[in-house]
Amino acid sequence: MKVCELLALLRDVDPSSTVLFLEDYSDLSETDEILDVIVPDQVWTYETGRCGRERYSVRYPEPFEQRGEADGYRDVAHTTERVVLLVNGVTNYRRMRLPERLPPPRGLDDAKT
Repeated sequence: MKVCELLALLRDVDPSSTVLFLEDYSDLSETDEILDVIVPDQVWTYETGRCGRERYSVRYPEPFEQRGEADGYRDVAHTTERVVLLVNGVTNYRRMRLPERLPPPRGLDDAKT
């Protein structure tokens, strides 16, 4: 989903609504509240391909490094993209001191936990 799609979906939503996250295959009672939004300064890598017989896709903040057939990878492709992270708990993003486009909200600094 792109940010513009999310904004369009939220256009007519009550702004005092609570934002929740529901994991794949979760029961509705297993929702988590979104506590933070991180907007990384650097672009991320989006990589797709096959490892063995399985298709995979992964996103990560490091530059792309070529994977070879000797390691079981094939049909590997990659692009770079801007991302927004919706966070429902403590992460290591801020502890790694990665640059952000926006300052962290007060009281939600992961480095203190």
